[in-house]
Amino acid sequence: MHDLHRLEQLGSTAALGMWANDAILALDRLAREEKVDEEDLALLREAVNALKAASEEREQADSEMPSSLAFIERALDVAERLTVGKGNDAALKFLAELSDELGRIVETRQLENGDKLLSFFATLSRQQLAATQSVLNSPQEASWTAGPATLSFS
Repeated sequence: MHDLHRLEQLGSTAALGMWANDAILALDRLAREEKVDEEDLALLREAVNALKAASEEREQADSEMPSSLAFIERALDVAERLTVGKGNDAALKFLAELSDELGRIVETRQLENGDKLLSFFATLSRQQLAATQSVLNSPQEASWTAGPATLSFS
């Protein structure tokens, strides 16, 4: 059971980090005025909705994200880091601003100054990489499948 839990942790942690990386790459393509395909736009629309949901601290029931609940928690943590000590309300406002800004970018397909967005997704990605590494480095409990069973009768 512990192995299954560990696998779920690794999967969701890594998936959220890769999702953040994909958002960075899509924003970079927009910034360099490269062709942005429908997959990029769909990902960025999902990010708009996720940021909006996080700014309202509500889970997205129909989300295709790796884990919308995990995203809310991580997004608030990243926003609090980026708004340095201004509190939860400032972090929520920051997430709403990011959602609005990203929405405009998706609508116009132009990225003029995406520093805040890129910083957010880069910080999220780094945080998820560290969390993934933490899961990988955590000691594993012995599994019932780890070795031969021994019985001792004393």
